[in-house]
Amino acid sequence: MQNTKATTVVSTQTKKIESVQVSIINAADSINEGEASNFSLELRNNSDELVVACEDVAVNVVCTGTAENGDEYIGSAVVIIACGSSKTEFDAFAEKYLQAKDIGNIGIALKDIKESGFENISINNSRNFAEVDIIDNLQACLSVAEVTVDGVAGVAEFTIVLSGAALTQEASVDYIIGDITAKEAKDYQIDSGTLIFGPGITTHTVTIPITGEEYHQNNGVFNVVLANPVHAKIIEGSGLSSLTDEYYQNSTSAFVFIVDSHTGRFGIQLRDAKGKFNTAKTDVVTDIHFSGTTMNSTDFVGVAKMVLPANSCSMDFDIEALDECIGEASDSITVKLNHVTGGGFKAISIDHTKSGIQKSVLAAY
Repeated sequence: MQNTKATTVVSTQTKKIESVQVSIINAADSINEGEASNFSLELRNNSDELVVACEDVAVNVVCTGTAENGDEYIGSAVVIIACGSSKTEFDAFAEKYLQAKDIGNIGIALKDIKESGFENISINNSRNFAEVDIIDNLQACLSVAEVTVDGVAGVAEFTIVLSGAALTQEASVDYIIGDITAKEAKDYQIDSGTLIFGPGITTHTVTIPITGEEYHQNNGVFNVVLANPVHAKIIEGSGLSSLTDEYYQNSTSAFVFIVDSHTGRFGIQLRDAKGKFNTAKTDVVTDIHFSGTTMNSTDFVGVAKMVLPANSCSMDFDIEALDECIGEASDSITVKLNHVTGGGFKAISIDHTKSGIQKSVLAAY
């Protein structure tokens, strides 16, 4: 489950959630050998805006690396976001967090916050790890791309790409189709072979015949695996293909519902028709109607808009995000989803079996 803090916008009654989160971001998914492996630590508020530190923020990080021969390395360090700044950049190699040569991949994980000047600061659980692949430009490299197809389309295609140094001699690699979880044997055909890359050839396409008449309940998943390279190095050796019924493709439909997240908080989630989390391509805007009774028996009602950011499938929000008068002064509250738009899906709707929650505000505190 991806945890994303709520963003509150355009509400007749609303209050900004006061908290700060530390995130890590990589400058690129891959770099050439010898280039800086720049990572960035950032301070952001609930609206995903940068926040300036009032004093030094010290963050414990764990650094991991995998060498070309498969050896694994690990190190740790304290990274400082200086007072007066909202972010800092660092190069894991330059800082000597990893004492190893021929590293093919490096990852940085945020462990915890050692010290800061904020009362409410935490690690952003959806941005607590970043990694980068190190590409050896002195050697030709092979990788396979992931492709998802409809089970009734008839074929699945994988593209194998050659990058890095230009070939001075013929290169080759074997491929095998395996790890099959298709519903029935007739839904796939196992394939294998050898691909030859001559000078000037940078791509090959593997086409796999499929059928999918029975794919109305379960998805079939299989992958192509690269092995036995000659005069080249494999940097991404497998690619998944999902045979999916058209109705269940992630881009087709999404259902929105509200949950009782934990004490004093609610959660909004996106799921597909099978109940699996479904990540939004664009912002999802929801209208939330709320009503309740205060401690002095006064009834209240209101409407607020919440935005679930793109590239996420869930978010939490505090009761106070709906209205600053709600909270310890209230006895009970009912929250109900009323309207939803966005997300980049062909269709998005509210799951009316899970569209509302009633809870005691006293119990939330």
